[in-house]
Amino acid sequence: MERKERLEREERQERPEREERQERLEKEKPAYQHEMEMKKEIYTQLSVEQAGSYDIVEDLILKGYELVPEAYRQKFKNYEKVSSQTYIEFSRSEEQLFDRWCHSQKVDKSHDKLRQLILVEEFKKCIHSDVRRLTNEQRVKTLEDAARLADEFSLSHKVNFMEKPRLLNSRPASFRITMKPEE
Repeated sequence: MERKERLEREERQERPEREERQERLEKEKPAYQHEMEMKKEIYTQLSVEQAGSYDIVEDLILKGYELVPEAYRQKFKNYEKVSSQTYIEFSRSEEQLFDRWCHSQKVDKSHDKLRQLILVEEFKKCIHSDVRRLTNEQRVKTLEDAARLADEFSLSHKVNFMEKPRLLNSRPASFRITMKPEE
């Protein structure tokens, strides 16, 4: 009897997770169908020789799904763990998004390119939104190029260098806590 009660309790606890997983699968179903249609369309446009080569088919299908680098960056930066995911699943997905972003920026195995990519991203967090927009539009690849572009913009638009830009996710000055010196 005790075993049966324990099993029923476990069943009740697992039910919401199972229902959430099922709901997610139902939502993903139309996307999966669209994905299959897209793969079929790409495949049917291949010559007989191309269709016989797995590498060519794989490369063309992957190119059909390719996004612009900014889309990969946003997917990586905005990715959040959902309750039904394990941390292992989350970390694998996040790693895959990061790799896609790096690949789209042609960073793959270059330490310096990866270094510049991260430095430029961090630099963008600290500059005025107008300058950030310009660096995004110009698709700067190095910190030096981003800084030069920011200086040129600031000088040509007479931006006050003494004024601190509002950082992303920062509080206005009125909300900052200041410590009084001890007397």
